[in-house]
Amino acid sequence: MYRCAVAAAFGIAGDGGVAPRGGLLRLDRAVTNVPLLRLNETPLTQAMLGTPVRHSGFGVTDGARQSGGGTKREVSTPLRRVMATSFESGAPGKQTCQGDSGGPGFMVLPGTTDERLIGVVSYGDQGCTNFGVDM
Repeated sequence: MYRCAVAAAFGIAGDGGVAPRGGLLRLDRAVTNVPLLRLNETPLTQAMLGTPVRHSGFGVTDGARQSGGGTKREVSTPLRRVMATSFESGAPGKQTCQGDSGGPGFMVLPGTTDERLIGVVSYGDQGCTNFGVDM
């Protein structure tokens, strides 16, 4: 590893404090044996609401009981809200949950045919039933 940078600390209402929410690694040499993820460089807009967002992760399947984690799963849900530095996606019975944080959110942007990485799972409601927010 060449360099590691941790995002500035900030808090989310109800999370009990201030903690780093992300980071970036700069490697000293190229990694060549994995497929390249295309990063989104287009701002998300209100016109994109309803576009599917695909998440993958190892989180729990029952937020109330904190059970079912450890297996890789994926879910696609509609983009529901675009905010200044984050976005919300979700649908009844389909949601990211504890253990999915830091996992990718992908979208096929209008006018393209390939998925782009548009964010990482950050937080959602306690029971994982109403919403999830990516940064």
